[in-house]
Amino acid sequence: MRNIKKSICAVAVVVAAVFGTYTTQDTPRRSAPTTLAPEGNPLRFSKRAMEIIGDAEGCRRDPYMCPANRLTAGIGHAGKDVRAGVGVYSLEQITKWYAEDLFGAQECLEKYVEDKLGKQLPPGVFDAFGSFVFNMGCAKFRSYPVYTLLLKQEYSAACARLPLYVYGGGVKLPGLVDRRGKEKALCLAQP
Repeated sequence: MRNIKKSICAVAVVVAAVFGTYTTQDTPRRSAPTTLAPEGNPLRFSKRAMEIIGDAEGCRRDPYMCPANRLTAGIGHAGKDVRAGVGVYSLEQITKWYAEDLFGAQECLEKYVEDKLGKQLPPGVFDAFGSFVFNMGCAKFRSYPVYTLLLKQEYSAACARLPLYVYGGGVKLPGLVDRRGKEKALCLAQP
């Protein structure tokens, strides 16, 4: 068996860079975000949500195959721009990807839940389901019963169902069990 050396990166460094650059939630606020979502919105995730996502995904500078059998790098980035055999990606690239992927999850929730409701989700619900969407993808999220519960504004029921989604390839994954538990706690937390 070949010994493969993983090139890891610090999740906390990437989270701090994204949180400090793309959100309006850091305190004290020194300046406006330098980069906004395509719709002009700042990134809405709390730092805690970014940490949960980052810790669950891990951070790798070299491409690898994730449990869903997709070529991945950075913090769970499985975009078409990840290439096998490239060596390692820079922290700047990983930070950019992480922000883009968070904006993608945010856009999904804004377009398919909040726009339909005509209002924003409570912060904990937004954070928890943003992590869920980051992990599962927007199309898959919209195919699950939790999506319908969110549209009915049955937030507690939707939060309670998060621990059901812990399987990958028909196998219960301990990392997803832990992640869904943290998402549920975040979802049910009051601001």
